[in-house]
Amino acid sequence: MELPDLKSAVWKNVVTGKIPLNSNFLAAKMLISRVQTDVKNDPSPKNIDKAIGELYELFNKYKDLPTLSDDIQKLNSAGN
Repeated sequence: MELPDLKSAVWKNVVTGKIPLNSNFLAAKMLISRVQTDVKNDPSPKNIDKAIGELYELFNKYKDLPTLSDDIQKLNSAGN
């Protein structure tokens, strides 16, 4: 399944908490929680971009796992 483009606003919406993404993939759940906290503490564009990069990298690395398919579907739906 294809991920939304790295430049898609959906990634920013996830790391800023505008889109809730309750992942079934533990690593994603933990990373989302951490980057949302980081962004809340420092909402600078540089920090948001860093958080987006980390989250995208994790999803890209494990995108073929069945546990991420629902999450990727939600991201794609939210990005449209």
